[in-house]
Formats: sequence, C-alpha cells, structure tokens
Amino acid sequence: MKVSKVLVEAVEKLSTRYIKPGLILCMDLMISVSASAAVLFVTRILLDLSFLTTSMVKQWLMLSLLSSFLSFYLTTIHKLIIRYFSLKDILKISFSVFVKAALMAFGLIAQHDFQGNFLFVLLIDACFTTVLLVFVRMFMIISKCMTIIKFLLHLWRA
Repeated sequence: MKVSKVLVEAVEKLSTRYIKPGLILCMDLMISVSASAAVLFVTRILLDLSFLTTSMVKQWLMLSLLSSFLSFYLTTIHKLIIRYFSLKDILKISFSVFVKAALMAFGLIAQHDFQGNFLFVLLIDACFTTVLLVFVRMFMIISKCMTIIKFLLHLWRA
C-alpha cells in the first residue's frame, strides 16, 4: 500500500513538470545559430562560394540570431509543451524557421548585392534548422519517457 502511494505521487510529480519557455527559447536560438554556422561552414568548403567572406559570415550569424529570436518569439514556438508534441507543432516550427529565413533574406539583401547562390544556402539553412529543432524535441520526449520508465522499474524492483 505504501509503495503504490509513493509510486503514484512520483509519477504525478514527473508528469506535471515542464521545461520553462525561456529555457526552450534559448535552446532553440542556440540550435538555430549553430545550424546556420554549420551550413555556412559546409557550403563554404564544398561549394567554394565567393560571396561568403569572413565579414559576411559574421553578419549572417548575427542576422540569424536576431531573426531567429524575432521569429521564434512572435510565433511562440517556445511555449509549446514538448511532451505533447504533434504534427501541428512540427508545422508551426517549420513556419517559424521559414519566417526566420525570410527575415534573413530581407536583411541580407538590404546589406549586400547578391547573386542567386545565397538563397540556396538560406534554404539549406532553413531545412537543416527545422530538422534539428524537431529532432531535439523528439529526443527530449524520448528521454523524459525513459526517465519515467526507469523510475517505475526501480520502484517496482524495490
């Protein structure tokens, strides 16, 4: 009787705790800027793009941070409850990332005179960022479930 009461209380405690939205926003920003940096690094090496100078990369990353913050904050993807992640949330994340890409495109066009290559890099950046954001959320769901299962198994063996 005592073990079952402790078990119920522990499962309720684990199932009602959520990650704070501010922490999710910071995590999303780090993922977005890291994805932008990775895409720039890979495309600069593989495609030998002439418009990607060092100052351009710095501006790209700063614009990525600013546009990510605006896009993620305005579309409120940081307020999604990760445990109840669904296809609708994936579409919301995709929309948010493509808003980020549009903001970056406007910002980069306003600052520089480009050819069509930067749109290709921007599209790859948006796709990679979307995949990473969805993957991290799925990983968090799986790790939360595994934590609850391990805890239940530990209580069951005790």
